[in-house]
Amino acid sequence: MMQTNPLVTVLMPVYNAEKYLSEAIDSILAQTYKNFEFLIINDGSTDRSESIILDYQSKNPKIVYVKNETNIKLIETLNKGVRMANGKYIVRMDADDISKPSRIEKQVEYMEAHPTVGVCGSYFTVFGEGINKPYIVKRPLGNNNIKASMLFTNAIGHPNVIIRRSVMINNGVFYDKRFFRIEDWGLWTELMPYCDFGNLPCSILNYRRSSTQETALAIDDPQTKNYRKLLLGENLKINEIHGSDNQIDCLLSFLQDEHKTMTNKDLENAMRLLKEYSKLGKAYKKEVIDYVWSRAKHNYRICLVMFKMFGFSLIMDKLC
Repeated sequence: MMQTNPLVTVLMPVYNAEKYLSEAIDSILAQTYKNFEFLIINDGSTDRSESIILDYQSKNPKIVYVKNETNIKLIETLNKGVRMANGKYIVRMDADDISKPSRIEKQVEYMEAHPTVGVCGSYFTVFGEGINKPYIVKRPLGNNNIKASMLFTNAIGHPNVIIRRSVMINNGVFYDKRFFRIEDWGLWTELMPYCDFGNLPCSILNYRRSSTQETALAIDDPQTKNYRKLLLGENLKINEIHGSDNQIDCLLSFLQDEHKTMTNKDLENAMRLLKEYSKLGKAYKKEVIDYVWSRAKHNYRICLVMFKMFGFSLIMDKLC
């Protein structure tokens, strides 16, 4: 039975996650913050996931168990959970990660103190397969810096995010199938016009690296570049930057470090869009300068095109 007045809904989709599921559930039930419902949606698992969840549910009334009779995949499951949630805030959780005990407490405190923020991530600690020593991944801090970096990278983690549910519901913005495997990046991009973003400058989640997670699968998916192109076009559209299909292709190639196979004309097309992006504000200009300069200083051809498109102002800004 769902709680009727939780401030937070912890939303965790599950699909064949028996190996690490108990660790994930335990980490949420051990939170210092207590006013939450724990919505677990089983997306047609064929392993022992259901029995593990039911065992926990029998002992803890915070757990709300929902079972998809067929595997409807992650994006539809997430949207289903967002619509079912009773909380003011949605805390995302993956079935193989571990939330640190004060995670929800810190995120709720931040969101309550910053009512214009609709999405808040954090630093996170990476561990798991092939990692001998866990390490912390940092993310940009502050609304302008986060949004400016969204063209270049996914600046807010997914399993460590908290979302103001009303921002999604009131604006009709949900996870979009167009951005398969990068659905979180797509959601942040589409929410940019409607709210501020934040990141906590501390690690609140242990993120498990494995060969079966969506991030790893995306690397091997030949369609990922097409999803990324759509996302790139969406970002430019939201920022009112108009580029042709060819220019967006060139920019994508440049952002994916394929410049060795690009012609000078292709590089110019990419930098033409970046030049427009740099005009959006100080944070955007810094992101463009840092990115272009990091490539140009190791590549004479990029350096020449950079000077042609940006002039000496770019290198002066970098040096100063």
